[in-house]
Order: sequence, then C-alpha cells, then structure tokens
Amino acid sequence: MKLINWAITLLIFSVTLQSAASPIPAMKYVSNVDDEHSFDVLKSNNAWKNLDKELHGSPFLLVAYMETQETNGGSAAVATSALFSAATLGIIPIVNNNDIVLTFRIRLNNSTVTEHIYTHNVTDANSIWAGPNRELNKETKEWLKKSTEKFVSDISTDDQLAEVLKEYEFYFGNS
Repeated sequence: MKLINWAITLLIFSVTLQSAASPIPAMKYVSNVDDEHSFDVLKSNNAWKNLDKELHGSPFLLVAYMETQETNGGSAAVATSALFSAATLGIIPIVNNNDIVLTFRIRLNNSTVTEHIYTHNVTDANSIWAGPNRELNKETKEWLKKSTEKFVSDISTDDQLAEVLKEYEFYFGNS
C-alpha cells in the first residue's frame, strides 16, 4: 500500500514539474512598468523565455500596466493638507494616499484569457515648492518585483490559461 501511495505521489510530482518547466508559447509583452521591475523578472523564469517586446504576429499578448487610484481617505487628506500647506506658505506638506494597482492581463486574439491584479497602498508627503514627485520609492519598487514574482507563481496554477495553452498545443504543437 505504501508503495502505491509513493508511486502516485511521484507521478503527481513529476506531472507538476513537467507542466511548470514547459515554457509558454511565443508571447508579445507590452507594459508601462520599468523593465527591471517586471520584464527582467519574468524573463529570468524559464517558463517565460519566449516573452518578447518586439514580437509581431503572435496571437498571445501579455499586458502589464500600473496605475494609481485615489482612495477616499486620500482625497480627504489631499484637500485638508493642501489647505494647511497653503495657509502656512508650504511649511506643512501636502499628504496624499493612493493605491498602486499592478495588472497583468494575458490576451489571445483580442480576448482576455486571464487577469491578475495586485494592489499596494502608498502614502506620500510632498512640499508645494518641490513640485510633483513621479518617481517610485524604494518600497514600491520592491513591491513591484515581488508582485511580478507572485504573478509568475499564480499564473502557473491558472486553470483558464492552462486550458487555452493545452488547446493551442493540440493545434500548433509545442513551441
């Protein structure tokens, strides 16, 4: 009985390793995120070796984009702190609170196959005299890398993508 359980466990483990090691088909990559935070992290994984920014003609497309969404508390904080900052001639900084949303979307022939969304809350304080600061801080850059790594982990267990890739492999073979 133990031998059968061991054999079944070994079989399941080997099937999992084979599916994790097989690379995705050639896929174009489009993003507004810095390469070092997403593209380089993806390319370092063997399953994503066919990912390319200059690939034309592939039916697959990975879109990675980052956006900020103002929170309810953030809009109140900006309004209040802007009044205080103006009243003190900029001695008190303007405080804002936003959610940074990182979205990874895999598309096949203009149809979304799967989408993974990761959110991070950020609070910043800026002086009215310094102007807007558009650069990401160190903590947010680390979060972007970790979120991309989490995406690689999450996508390996995505049933919708696995089904599409299985059908693609049936018709076009393993690329």
